[in-house]
Amino acid sequence: MDKNKNTKIEADGLMKLSVSFLKKEGFLKGLISGIVVDRCGGVENQYHITVSTINEDDKYVYFTYSSRQPGGEFKDLEYKVSLVTTACHYGRGRRFWFACPLIVNGKDCGRRVGVLYKSGDYFGCRHCYNLTYKSRNQSGPFKRFGVVDGLLLSPAMWDPRWWTYKGKPTKRYLRFDKKQKKAQALLDALNERGEAGLKRMEEKVAKLMPKINGSSVDKTPDGDLKC
Repeated sequence: MDKNKNTKIEADGLMKLSVSFLKKEGFLKGLISGIVVDRCGGVENQYHITVSTINEDDKYVYFTYSSRQPGGEFKDLEYKVSLVTTACHYGRGRRFWFACPLIVNGKDCGRRVGVLYKSGDYFGCRHCYNLTYKSRNQSGPFKRFGVVDGLLLSPAMWDPRWWTYKGKPTKRYLRFDKKQKKAQALLDALNERGEAGLKRMEEKVAKLMPKINGSSVDKTPDGDLKC
């Protein structure tokens, strides 16, 4: 699993597996197997995983899937990613992490991370794959206002439970609504700036028109125009 890249790819469009997903789907309770589906880029890929938390000294996620890079052939892959735990705040419970399985410049990464991304054939951390995020590549105003990209909205948002719970707005909805309001404020600010710029340009053109007209024709002493 040797990986070393210099160019930065945006992590937003890559297949990812998070510890929070494993916990939500009940994978961190003993020995559980299942299929994780990736629908990024309009193509559906499936990854079989087996998660074991039975042995305190050997907790892991075992991956089984086929992978193909552009222009290459399919490769059948099987490998294990270790899971490590740390104590939660105030000593209540424990938190799971992935230990990145990639090898960079001949050295095992082993970095403790909450999310693994598939940029090459294997799942690894964003540091090894030298990934960036779309928000970091946005211009200053867009980054400052936190604009929401409608194309990246989760299909789960179509579920009514995403919006309300027991008659009250969910925290996810409130965060989304806040970003939407910031996006609208940015749009209004850009429109106002554009209108002001257009008005200034019209004023400049109005001032230049007499000079332009004066340079294209001349007047005779009698007042007649000549080309």
